[in-house]
Amino acid sequence: MKIQKRLQKKKQRTVIAIIVKDGMVVSYATNEHKEPCKRIGYPTGEGYELCEWCNYPNHAEYKASQGIRDAKCYLIGHYYACDSCKSELDKRNIELFIIGNE
Repeated sequence: MKIQKRLQKKKQRTVIAIIVKDGMVVSYATNEHKEPCKRIGYPTGEGYELCEWCNYPNHAEYKASQGIRDAKCYLIGHYYACDSCKSELDKRNIELFIIGNE
């Protein structure tokens, strides 16, 4: 029952982004919601402005990539990266690999 209640609060499962450089994990982050998501019912990639936790500065791939360049980002737990995150990774020359589970 607790698991079901937790899932009802979120738009999606928790996503983790792992940044690897020179074969070593140098950073990682998640996008775990801290409160119920206001985007429930919206399609993937829409309504980010409705939820503080869904806004791209709180996305796992954005948070994990801060201060890092020339690396690889493995996105686990989702099949989609928003355009803002892809752009941020491109600026830092971080190659994105999506390992979804959807």
